[in-house]
Amino acid sequence: MSPRDFHTLLRILLNTKLSNYVKDLVFLVLSFFATIFLVSLIDLNRDIIPDFIKFIKNEAYWPLSFSLGRVIIWIFVFLFLTWVWNLLKWKNKAGSYRFTLKSWPNDWIIQGGSVVKQNPPSLLVQMSESGCLLKKCIWKNFKMKFQMKFLMDEFKEDSRYNMRYLGVLLRALNLDSYYMLELIVEEGTLYAKPHVRYLGDWELINLVPVCKIDTNNFIKVKIEAKKGEKVELSINGESLYQWILPTHVDINFKVNKNGDGKKNSEEVNLLSESKLGDSDIIPEIPFRNNFGMIGFRAYPGQGAIIRSLQVDPI
Repeated sequence: MSPRDFHTLLRILLNTKLSNYVKDLVFLVLSFFATIFLVSLIDLNRDIIPDFIKFIKNEAYWPLSFSLGRVIIWIFVFLFLTWVWNLLKWKNKAGSYRFTLKSWPNDWIIQGGSVVKQNPPSLLVQMSESGCLLKKCIWKNFKMKFQMKFLMDEFKEDSRYNMRYLGVLLRALNLDSYYMLELIVEEGTLYAKPHVRYLGDWELINLVPVCKIDTNNFIKVKIEAKKGEKVELSINGESLYQWILPTHVDINFKVNKNGDGKKNSEEVNLLSESKLGDSDIIPEIPFRNNFGMIGFRAYPGQGAIIRSLQVDPI
């Protein structure tokens, strides 16, 4: 295995499995000792415990002698601890959010040159190749509304802005891993271009025409993430596009330096030698059905003004 292969496998392991294994191991140990404590309470109160629970207690020393009742208690305690952990982890994290000037920059993870505008309170997404993420709240199923105007149309005399592109980020773990629905306008047509970013690498999906659009005025955008697997896009009050979130990502299929999405010769040889096309190497996307952050992204020359941003759980 080459150093590059080992590095890729290590990144996948650390980001998708190892942390979950450690958490589960800790909960198993905690639930084990909690079960010992519960069995001790049962032993001390055997005279007042209903008959249907008394079978749990055995005169043999526990845990050397496992009984069915103790195993059942252990499982339930483990599930209970996991449920409490998830409840505390996401407590107050999936509420509603309204963009205000006070929330910037403290409530955001920022990469690049995105800034705020005072009147009206707006976010200028620009020069941000990895994006900016709202860290205050985390959502799984949500409704996101905002109004946008491309910087190319807002600052027509500024030659720095020459593309009508804006990336909307969702289910983000961090700036390395998220789903992105890119909104693109070319020759009066709005296109949707889904992306998956995983461990810093990109997988691109086909460009889909959505509707004709006037970019001289602000565009009303609504994005709904439903049932953990589906994203719906509405433009100016009309539902026009639906994206079924992919379950796996081929991070070995990268956009090369020419930007055409073809594997270069080095990548082809690597795939041939290490069999990276095997299903065990194509990772499942760990954030598809999980809570995550929302945000925006714009490559240099792209970007938009975002105002009236609001996100609500559904």
